[in-house]
Formats: sequence, structure tokens, C-alpha cells
Amino acid sequence: MKKIKQVFLFLIFSQKEFLKPKRNKILIFDGTNYIPLLKSLRTKEISILFIRGEIINFYILSKVFFNKIYLIFYPTLFWKEYLFNYIETVNPKIILTYIDNNPFFYTLKKKFTSKTFISIQNGYRFKKGDLFGKLINKKREQLYCDYIFCFNKNVAKMYEKFINCKTIIIGSLKNNLTKISNNYKSKKILLISSFGLKSEKAEKKLIAILSKYCLDRNIKLMILGRTGLKDELDFYNKISANNCFTYLKNKREKSIHYSYNIIDSCNTIISLNATLGYESLGRGKKTIFFNFNEREKNCKSYITYNWPSKFYEEGFNWLAIYNEKKIINKLNKVYKLSDKEWKNKYRKQYSFIMPIDTHNQKLRKVIKKII
Repeated sequence: MKKIKQVFLFLIFSQKEFLKPKRNKILIFDGTNYIPLLKSLRTKEISILFIRGEIINFYILSKVFFNKIYLIFYPTLFWKEYLFNYIETVNPKIILTYIDNNPFFYTLKKKFTSKTFISIQNGYRFKKGDLFGKLINKKREQLYCDYIFCFNKNVAKMYEKFINCKTIIIGSLKNNLTKISNNYKSKKILLISSFGLKSEKAEKKLIAILSKYCLDRNIKLMILGRTGLKDELDFYNKISANNCFTYLKNKREKSIHYSYNIIDSCNTIISLNATLGYESLGRGKKTIFFNFNEREKNCKSYITYNWPSKFYEEGFNWLAIYNEKKIINKLNKVYKLSDKEWKNKYRKQYSFIMPIDTHNQKLRKVIKKII
């Protein structure tokens, strides 16, 4: 009864649609963060299936209810039947998702064999508490996807290990949509926040070092927020009393270009192994990774530079242990490098870790061929 009550509350607070979903060539599976897909594909022949209940189509819901009323006692099965019916009604040629870490998506191909399934990596993946950890006990022959567009060749091998698929390297879909600007003239260091990822202790220690370093050298320290939530603002307001920095609220919900434009305006970028840090690297920006936040996972992949690549715990622009002297040393070396010196020395590194596929031409080419 508790689950049934939850379902009814779910229905009450969701946005409603009452018309039959129209047929379309492309169906986005999961409406979370769908804007970059629309901007990449540049076509109106797209429908969106919201799988988290943000929007519920009552035409499909009533169809499932009257055909399989007994499933109301099994909410999970009822919801799956809703998703299946939605897909059948739209009857797309392509079903794609930008939420690549949902294992359920990779089970759909066995039911809809005539459809082309496409998954696009949206964030860095790790060994534990993430996609590959979820798939470790699943049989590869049960998981299918026609194409998975991913960041680089090393993570592509991980997808291929767990899922029957063809991988295509494009870097980051969102990163590819924002033109790279090299016109900055500022003495700025930007820390990319990892707030909400069990990073608070690590960030407090790092911010204290960065604040003093920048203050002593007349450099402006900025922190780019991650969530935009009040809890995040409160956290940085609290520690700002003893440190000198400017907090920038993340405005990615309003503009997919915002974070990348901020990155392009700064001299040096600091990351605690965040996806945005690797996107910064792909943009050719001087980027340092201080990867000493395990996110309470007790898993080395969270502190490994560009996992699943095999790097030492320390390199020119990364460090996997907390050591104040080494942190300052890396800041000195990287900040003082000219852009030309950085690019000459590290072009190969960032071009294989996070390549750029301008406007996602590879993805558009594949989709154009199918439809």
C-alpha cells in the first residue's frame, strides 16, 4: 500500500500531457539535460520521454492501466510498461540518451531490436559507485547499444568490456558546442567546485592554500559552483571569512556555454578530478588536477588521473596525494607557463584525454545516415 500511495502522489505532482504522443524519427530517453542534444542535432524530428515522472502522458498511462491493471500493485513493472508503450507509440528510428550511466537503457535493445540505440557519455566514469560498478555483475550478452559516443579511447574500452556496442570518440558533447576563446588577459585562477561529492574537507584545505597563494601574488581566485544550490552557497560563504575568493554561482541551467566561457577567461584551472576539469584540459587550458578526494568510496579510480588510463600518482599537472609543498610547486610551474609553452608540451596529452569534435559532427553524421 505504501508503494501505491507513492505512485498516486507521483501522479498528482507531475506535469501532465493528455494527447497521444506523435510519431517521430528520434526519441530522447530521459529528459534530464536534453538541451545539449537538441542543440547538437538541429532537427525538429525529436520527441522526449521523461522517465523520472517530470511529465506524464495520460494517454499512455491510461492505456497501460486498462490493459494491465494488475500492474498497479507492482509500481516498477507498471512504470516499465509505461516506458515500453511510449516507445511503441512514438515508433522512432533512433532512441538515444545523454544519461549513459543508466544500466536499464542497455537492456532495451533486446525488446526493440529494429531500433538504433545511441548513448552519449555525459560525465567521467569510475570503477565503484558508477556505471561500471553497476554492470560488473551483469552479463554482457544482455546489454546492447548500437553506438556509444564517449570521451576517449581508454574509457571506450571499458564500455566495450561490459556492453555489446560500437564506440565512437568525440570528447564531451557539451564542451564541443562552445567555441574556444584564447583572448583572456586576466590574472585569474579558477577552482572548479566539487561540492556535493564528499569534497568539503579536501576543498577547505585546498582553498586555504590557493587563497594565500593568490593573495601573495595579486592573483584573483575564483570558485565556480557546481550545483547552484543554497547549501553550496552557504558552504562557501562560511569559509570565505578566512579566505579571499570570489564565488560564481553555476548558471548552466540558463546557458550551456556559461561554465566554458568562465574557464576560457582564466589563466589556470584547478580541479578535484571533475569532468569539467577534463573539459578544460580539452579546451587547451592550463589545468591542474589535485585528486586527493576519494569521495568516501575507498576506490583508487576517484583519485587516478584520467582513469581508466594508467598514470602515476603524480605528474607535471596532477597530484593524487595532499602535500602542500607539492601543490604550491605545481601552481608555480603551471601558472607561469605561457599558453604557447603549455600547448607545445601537452597538446598530445589533452588531445587524447578529451578531444574536441566541433559541433559534434561525428554524432550528426551517424544520425543523418540512419534517418
